[in-house]
Amino acid sequence: MTAADAADASDSPPAADVPAAAAVGEPVPDASKADAATEVAELDPAVRWRSRLIVTGVAVALALPVQLLATASPDFAEHVYARRIYPVVATVLNLITGWLPFSLAELILVGLTGVTAFRVGRASVALVRRRRRPRRVLGWGVATALPAVAIAWAALVLLWGVNYRRPPLAESLDLDASSPTVQELEAAAVELVELANRLREDPRIVEDAAGAIRFPEGAREALARAPRGYEPLAEELPELIGPAYGPPKPVLGSAVMSYLSTTGIFIPYTGEANVNVTAPPSRLPFIASHELAHQQGFAAEDEASYVAWRACRRHPDADYAYSGAFMAALHVESALAKADPAAFARVRARWSAACLRDLAAYASWFDAYDTPVGDLSDAVNDTYLKLQGKEGVASYGRLVLLLVAERRTRERSAR
Repeated sequence: MTAADAADASDSPPAADVPAAAAVGEPVPDASKADAATEVAELDPAVRWRSRLIVTGVAVALALPVQLLATASPDFAEHVYARRIYPVVATVLNLITGWLPFSLAELILVGLTGVTAFRVGRASVALVRRRRRPRRVLGWGVATALPAVAIAWAALVLLWGVNYRRPPLAESLDLDASSPTVQELEAAAVELVELANRLREDPRIVEDAAGAIRFPEGAREALARAPRGYEPLAEELPELIGPAYGPPKPVLGSAVMSYLSTTGIFIPYTGEANVNVTAPPSRLPFIASHELAHQQGFAAEDEASYVAWRACRRHPDADYAYSGAFMAALHVESALAKADPAAFARVRARWSAACLRDLAAYASWFDAYDTPVGDLSDAVNDTYLKLQGKEGVASYGRLVLLLVAERRTRERSAR
């Protein structure tokens, strides 16, 4: 180093004070801009909270007035929403998802479950390693869940949930759905058991090695035939029923559904009727028709089952017609067992040998998947139905009232 170099060095600022960019001739960052970026970063949580509250507020503002109007005016729910708006919604959703050979809702559910598990796991790790304060993690969870729940609720209401506010189906069909007497229950049970016995004798019904009903083409293919029952039913009740919007979808995780005591589920967000294909063939056609009834806009479980019964009764295929009678008879029989065990025993003795084999197959399937998890699933479903203003899982049993009411109407018309 020369003296001149030393002099130059002594006049230069310390190396620490010289930005690295300046050493290679690059422009020096503006300190004011860096400060502004830091300030925005510090305000970011507040910005995120504000934006998510706005999303939550918009979702509630869109759906709440509709929900309140439908609750106050069942006539709006029936004649404006169910008969005019919902058919358009269902048609659009079917155009999007109906052509898919799998359940889009199931795929989305698996994806959402994975993403949620990953994010919760990551937050838990950060909390354990003390990288995040508990209060901050809780705030993040609330900020994430609040708009998601609001959007999900608003979409449920607008896409399908208003159907819960429709007037009772018995009222629309002019049926007397008052509580039946024991004699009426027994008479209805006998009539349905005898109908099931006759339909089970149809030569088109195929049996497995144990003598129980089976689908020759397989359960998944049998689901594709479910909409055929709604075509004649739509002609019979044009104001209430339309052609099926889309076919039922077989669920890939059907075994999981069985352990959860779930045989089918309608997803309003995609408009798909999802069916557990492990269910016995004696039940599966009725289950598929039940989920299609939800797709038609019948939200109440008892009403969906009644519509399924009528769709099965109009179905051109023997296994669907039989399944409808078989399940209707079991529902009435169950109610009769509680009201009069002796009468129940008399009715049970009327089942044919072939139907009893189907009952045995049904019992074996139920026992194979009977777990405490199923009880928890039933409790969750019960809570959901009660939140919608229904009677919880007890509403499934109200199918009996509609079946007896239908029989009353026929008897009065015959007089």
